[in-house]
Order: sequence, then structure tokens, then C-alpha cells
Amino acid sequence: MPVRPRLAAIVLALAAVVLATSGCGSPQKRPHDPDTVTAPMVVSDLDGKPFDIGAVLDRGETVALVFWQTTCGACQNEADTLSAAARANEGTVRFFGVVPGSERIVESATIRKTSDDWGLAYPTLRDRDLSLMNLLGVSMTPTIVIVDPTRTVRYQSHRPPSNWSAYTK
Repeated sequence: MPVRPRLAAIVLALAAVVLATSGCGSPQKRPHDPDTVTAPMVVSDLDGKPFDIGAVLDRGETVALVFWQTTCGACQNEADTLSAAARANEGTVRFFGVVPGSERIVESATIRKTSDDWGLAYPTLRDRDLSLMNLLGVSMTPTIVIVDPTRTVRYQSHRPPSNWSAYTK
């Protein structure tokens, strides 16, 4: 094979690997049985005030964390489905959007506007230091993580579950 076609084939193969392992829309599977989250799960709201997800779990509520980004097309495509699920499961599952990254990466004003434009039916929190992403093993957006009141991760994927009733009380 001449050098240029070989180089092009290598570049395409590397691009496929990068797209398959990172970023918006790529699949993510949990490599093992569900984890129990014992570490604190404190993030902030859009105004920078601390918000304790663990306290919500301690009250006996199941939590769905929707990790998303304002520039993620797959996140936008799932917004209607997730908002409908949040409305349908109100009272049984508490939904929270989680936008990772510092204010330098994505401004809260942009998150508010995007949330309004997409019609999100749940509040959005900030994981400014990526501690929640790291704790839950989230590596891309969109990712949906469902944690039950025992702090067991019951679901984690880049797509919403097909049957939300499996995660309700």
C-alpha cells in the first residue's frame, strides 16, 4: 500500500477509536455488578450553592442523574424523552441534570439558556471539579445514572432505560 493511503487508513482508524471511546453519544457499559456509593455526592447548583445528592438518597428517594453538555447533540436528542420520564415518574424518581466542567468550560448562563431551549423538566446541577463523574465512573455525555436509596447504582448507560418502573419504589 502506498504511504498516503496507508496514512489515511491509520488516521481513520485512530479517529474511530477516539470517537468510540469518548464524547457525546458513545456507548458506556458498567464493567461489573452495581456499586454502592459511599462517598459524599455534593455538587453545586447553577448559582454555586452546594447541593447534597446524598441527602436526597438518605430521605429514601431514588435519583436519576443525567450527565449532559450544552454542545452535545445526543444530549439534545434525548432531552424530550428524559423530560417526559421525569414528569411520568414524579414522586418516585428525582431527576437532576448534571453538567460537568468549570465555569471556564461552560458558563451557567449558557446552561440555563440551553436547559430552557431544550425544555428540561428537571433542575440542573454543576459538577465543576468532575468529582461526581469520577466517583460514578462517568466518562462521557450523555450518561444516565440511577442510584437507589441504598446508594446502589442500579443503571448506567448513555441511553435512557426502556422501563423506568424497574427503578421506582
